[in-house]
Amino acid sequence: SPILQTGIAEGVCILNAKGLLTDNTITTNGSDGIFVTGGDSDPTIIKNKVQAGFGYGLHFTEGASAMVEDNDISRNMEAEVCVESGANPNCRENKIHHGNGFGVLALAGSGSESGEGVFYNNDIFEHGNACVAVQSAANPLFAKNRIHSGHLVGILIVDSGKGKFDNNEIYGHHGAALEVSHRGDPCVVNSTIKGSKASSGLVFHSAAKGTVEDCVITEHALSGISVQTDADPQMN
Repeated sequence: SPILQTGIAEGVCILNAKGLLTDNTITTNGSDGIFVTGGDSDPTIIKNKVQAGFGYGLHFTEGASAMVEDNDISRNMEAEVCVESGANPNCRENKIHHGNGFGVLALAGSGSESGEGVFYNNDIFEHGNACVAVQSAANPLFAKNRIHSGHLVGILIVDSGKGKFDNNEIYGHHGAALEVSHRGDPCVVNSTIKGSKASSGLVFHSAAKGTVEDCVITEHALSGISVQTDADPQMN
């Protein structure tokens, strides 16, 4: 398998192109491991190891699409996966773990469009910051993921971030399993949310909104749900 190592910039850069990346080790590059940009970009990224870079592990921007499946993404300096500016990758069955910062970061970026993305059946765990962060009106879909064992919060929704979280297992974080603030407005349904070690399970504050439906919320160090400071979530 090819090893793409110690480049001064990205390990792989895809600009308005497709291509197949499979069974590579992409490591210790000076910037992102894989950078995909442009509305005509739609590569297939399968069974790679993307690790220990000085930027993002995978970075999707400016309307890029991609199929991202069965990769091992870890120990990068910035977020393991960043989706911004209208990008919309389909990320399935990846291990996204042991990051220094966020596990997955979705945000508007420098453009007017928000990062989207579909994340299905991934294992997202052991991150130094939130395992999943959604900011700046981004609106990704997370379904059937295991989001667990974070050093801080499990899922962080801020600055008008949205997102739909359906049928996920969210557990074992040091902080809250879900924290929403500053006009964040996610929809969390059919999920198991348990075992926050030093916090409430769900925390809404600072004008947070959000909808929580048909979830099991249990075994938290403090309250199951904490609503503070002008927050207005809907619980069903």
